[in-house]
Amino acid sequence: MIKKFLSIFRNLSATKPQSDGSSSAHWLTKDDPKNPFVLEGFDCYGFVSSMISTTKDPDLARSFVALRSEDGQTLCNTLPEDSAEIPCSLAYAHAGEIRDGAIFKSSAMEEKWDIYLYDNRVYFCRSWAGTLAFVAELTPAENMFHISRVWASRSVEPTLAIRQVDYLVRSHLYKRHIPHPLPADMPRDPNVVALYSFSQYGRLCCFGSFEDTLSQTVLKSEV
Repeated sequence: MIKKFLSIFRNLSATKPQSDGSSSAHWLTKDDPKNPFVLEGFDCYGFVSSMISTTKDPDLARSFVALRSEDGQTLCNTLPEDSAEIPCSLAYAHAGEIRDGAIFKSSAMEEKWDIYLYDNRVYFCRSWAGTLAFVAELTPAENMFHISRVWASRSVEPTLAIRQVDYLVRSHLYKRHIPHPLPADMPRDPNVVALYSFSQYGRLCCFGSFEDTLSQTVLKSEV
């Protein structure tokens, strides 16, 4: 799955680093003083923050621009292609009204997701082509909301799908700098991890981990 994904990404886009010397991701153990998290993983921040996204496909570039004005209403009552329902138990503190509409829109091609909310369902779409990747069912409660089930393509491992949805909620909606999930079958190659991380999460990610990223306490300063 990983090799197929990376080959598609290489065909669609070309990326180039700026001159900061961050040519790859860097492995950090839990005890490394440079690691602010309680998980071990790859520091991707220097790499993703130095990348510029371009595409050789003019249709894809036009698609990204056109999608900036989309409000996501056409996604209502739809699911990802060949999807499976995945039960889960995710909860997030939230005070205030949750309004329908676009709740996150990529502002540049270096950001990879558009997120919409309609009728208590959250729709997670790729920002370049508009592909619907995940749908999450949201249940509002007092000062919080719950996600009890997620729909994702059957090609995505269920545990990874839940971790990805959780990461997108906390990083893109709550603006938290937290570890992003890496697939279990991904080679522990810094270049592969760096490319995957940027292509999946863009410049908003910072640290990829193979460990469980669902814990609400991921910073050492919070322990």
